[in-house]
Amino acid sequence: MKPEIEVFASASNYLFSVVVSNRGEASMWDIYILRKNGTWTKTDSATGKSADVNIAPSAIGDPEQIQVRVQLRKGNEDYGIVSDPVYVTVNP
Repeated sequence: MKPEIEVFASASNYLFSVVVSNRGEASMWDIYILRKNGTWTKTDSATGKSADVNIAPSAIGDPEQIQVRVQLRKGNEDYGIVSDPVYVTVNP
C-alpha cells in the first residue's frame, strides 16, 4: 500500500493542507517535512482524508520551500510504504 498525496499551500501563516488517497485500511497517517539541508521530521498525525498543517518558519517573514510525505499507520504501526514526496512553498 502506497498513499498518494496532494499538497496545497495557504496564502499565509506557514500553513499547508495535505489530501491523502489510496489509504487502504489505514486508521491514521503521519506527516513528515524536509527542509533544505535538513532531515525528514514528523510534524503531525491525522485521520480521515485531509489535514491542515502549520509549521514554524526557518526564517520569519520569508517564504520557504519544503517537501512533504506521508506514512500510513494501522494498529499503531507503519502500514505500507511512504508516499512520494511533494514540494510546497509555505508563505508568511
